[in-house]
Amino acid sequence: MTLLTTNPDYRKYATFAEFGKDESQMRSSEELEVFGTSVLMAIDKMVASFDDVDAGVAHLQSVGKLHAKLDGFTPNMFANMKDAFMYAASVAFEDRYNDQVEQCFQTLFDFCIKYMQEGLQS
Repeated sequence: MTLLTTNPDYRKYATFAEFGKDESQMRSSEELEVFGTSVLMAIDKMVASFDDVDAGVAHLQSVGKLHAKLDGFTPNMFANMKDAFMYAASVAFEDRYNDQVEQCFQTLFDFCIKYMQEGLQS
């Protein structure tokens, strides 16, 4: 929700953010759950492939290519997702979220952004 609050023009890409829905309706939508699950699955697949970086990079590039089908989607939009991702990580980790954990997530997300942008532009 943070991403859509800070970038309201992104709502057109989110099926769970149909115009007219307020934040509580969006949060309880099945579409948001499906979207969130797909994002977490992409990240999980990347983390699981740490011993095969080429496979992880290929997966991230394929995720980027999927976004190429969205009219007007730009590489910078992936970078704009970072703050929302970092916020979600801080909420999920609660009191375990510290500077070291934050740095790890920043590094991971920067890596993901790089290769998703590459896939989008290919």
